[in-house]
Amino acid sequence: MNRYVTDGLLADMREGKSVLVIAGSRYEAQYVHHAVVESANLAGLRVLRANGREAIVAPGGGRIDFRSVGAGVRGYAPDVAVLTGGATGALGENPRLRDDVWPLLYRAEVIGI
Repeated sequence: MNRYVTDGLLADMREGKSVLVIAGSRYEAQYVHHAVVESANLAGLRVLRANGREAIVAPGGGRIDFRSVGAGVRGYAPDVAVLTGGATGALGENPRLRDDVWPLLYRAEVIGI
């Protein structure tokens, strides 16, 4: 994960936006979470490490949630949705997963990494 992506995710979160990182697998979601946590100054932020529910929460209301495609993302309404390469591949191969993710992408700013 490059620093420009992590800086952008954290900047959006600090502006109060809801960011959802959608990865192709739980392992990939945990990897991205770890990369963001390790690359940034997280002073004043809450880091949640619950397995499958990883998140970084800002006091101003912004947050970054890290989910895998298979874990389900229904009910999320993010301002920014970030799709990893693994998520893009999984969505292309499985129409059911694509149907689950499509509604939240409709209103979000979508970024592919």
